[in-house]
Amino acid sequence: MRKNKLWFKGALALGATLAGAGCSNDASPTESAGTQTSPLYQAPLDAKHPFDVGVCAGRLNTDPKYGEVGSCAGLGLGSPDKFNVRGSGTLITPNLVLTVRHAFRELDPPPPVPFECTYGLGDMFFTDGIQITTDPSTIVNHPSWVKAAEIIEPAGNVGCTDDIALLRLEHNVTDVKPAWVDLNRDLGKFPPRKVAVVGRGMVSSTDQGDLLRRFLTDIPFTCAKAPCELHYTQGGKDLAFHVQDGTWAIAGSLLPGDSGSGLLLNESFDWRPTLIGVGTSGLVEDNGIPKYAMGVALYPNRTWIAHAVREAARIGQYPVPAWAL
Repeated sequence: MRKNKLWFKGALALGATLAGAGCSNDASPTESAGTQTSPLYQAPLDAKHPFDVGVCAGRLNTDPKYGEVGSCAGLGLGSPDKFNVRGSGTLITPNLVLTVRHAFRELDPPPPVPFECTYGLGDMFFTDGIQITTDPSTIVNHPSWVKAAEIIEPAGNVGCTDDIALLRLEHNVTDVKPAWVDLNRDLGKFPPRKVAVVGRGMVSSTDQGDLLRRFLTDIPFTCAKAPCELHYTQGGKDLAFHVQDGTWAIAGSLLPGDSGSGLLLNESFDWRPTLIGVGTSGLVEDNGIPKYAMGVALYPNRTWIAHAVREAARIGQYPVPAWAL
């Protein structure tokens, strides 16, 4: 069996047999972007959790032929007219958003080379800044934007475990309550039975669904500790992806646009949504059905996240949240 390989999808790679992350451009009908086995496929619209934000890396649209002017509409990185990437994030303090690094950094080596966890995340692939919206969609109904002033990243650069980042915003978001965060839950030692996901990805392989915020609960948690293996079939071969310490897997897969989506505890989702991880990628089998979604756990990153939160609170002049103390 080949080991530790997957394909990142969406803005970072195009094709018909991809197992991919959720950053999105305008996917073609030939992409295997998702089926009803995906956690957020045809999931209900979410009106209760605006802490899930839309992330636009690159410039906003100025040409009506691509979509709504001033939105994150466009052809994305897979087009000769590339100018933005669309993903998800979670507002964790008034001026801090948790998301993924591959929303704005090239994979090294880039797809279509099968991605391995030992690969790194390389150069920034845009020069027009990053902005976020708390509005329901990133591409329709005139979303309003808050620019990111700073990208905060972990010290490491390993493709799986370090695919996580924070965006410090230029000003505080005061009309949205940030998500609660649990930095101390070791998912390898204390795995949840089920989790919830909130994201802004596609509805199906051919329908963007206006990249509206959606949620799904009661998703079975698979594992979060080596030597866990995810078995799937691709190219007519039986393959195994090795889940590494510091990452996690759930049943199903994220769709393009869901990269950076929040992984939340299922039992507290209705009364205090609690963030425990960030979604990054997925595995798709030959039949086009996504089998697993994967992401990065917060627990191994708790030190630099807490430090960034305290600094952001100083800049934003608000109290440090209790979970970061």
